[in-house]
Amino acid sequence: HETAQEVAKYVDAVGDLLGAGGASWEGFGSGQEAQAIEDLYFALRGVLDQVLPEDLRNDETYKLVIGTLDGVIYSLSETVLDFQRQIVEGTVCWKVQEARTKRRPNVCPEGFYWNGEQLCLPKPTQEPEELLQEAHRAGTAGGLERAVAGKVDGSASGKQPIPDGAMVALCEETGNYTEKIGHWCYAACPAGMASVGLQCKTQCQGEFPADDGAIMCGHNPGVLAEAVMNMVIGVATGAINSGLLIASMAKDGVDTDSLVNTIQAFVNMGKPFAYQTCPLPGR
Repeated sequence: HETAQEVAKYVDAVGDLLGAGGASWEGFGSGQEAQAIEDLYFALRGVLDQVLPEDLRNDETYKLVIGTLDGVIYSLSETVLDFQRQIVEGTVCWKVQEARTKRRPNVCPEGFYWNGEQLCLPKPTQEPEELLQEAHRAGTAGGLERAVAGKVDGSASGKQPIPDGAMVALCEETGNYTEKIGHWCYAACPAGMASVGLQCKTQCQGEFPADDGAIMCGHNPGVLAEAVMNMVIGVATGAINSGLLIASMAKDGVDTDSLVNTIQAFVNMGKPFAYQTCPLPGR
């Protein structure tokens, strides 16, 4: 009889957990992620209370860990809403920076062909059979390019051999990849972004026309200065609070409230940075 009760207890616990899992997936699907996490966590807590032995549930370490998680998860929805509200209502945004797309130059003048990398080589005037014989005599089996290669750039002994009569390939004059930098052709940056060397970076415009000259855009210069000040104050305050809490725990011992407050101090340090990335046309 006792064994049957234990089995029934575990079966009920598994059923509760599966039901909570299904409900949480619905929450994730409807965009209520924070609430879904809370529901799943507290369902798991209920299952643990059912199946764990009483002596383990009364263990001080277990109670400390669970109490801390309870405090953090309980305020999760509020924390997520605070971050979402600041992102939506924010008067500044983070610039987007990404690498420019590139490809090898492949435009060659008449009488030359592209070698697949960065050079234009003279088209052969010999018959293919003569070229193969010449390559064989030179002790190479690399094909046409090695047959015509025989000169080494004398400016540095470590450079690769440069074929006779070779020319540097050019970028296309029209199309996307028109700007040559080094041995690559780079495409223009997407709309709303400007090229900064080999990178594309957001141009401040539209709703966020003010530029801080670094990594943010804003409605006006005043809100940019305010955002930076809030970041500095938020990090400094959070560092002081967390430091005091950690020092207190080191002196008086660890308790649930101290752990929850320490975690919250670190969360609060991140809030001043919660802004959207600057919108780009067509994205």
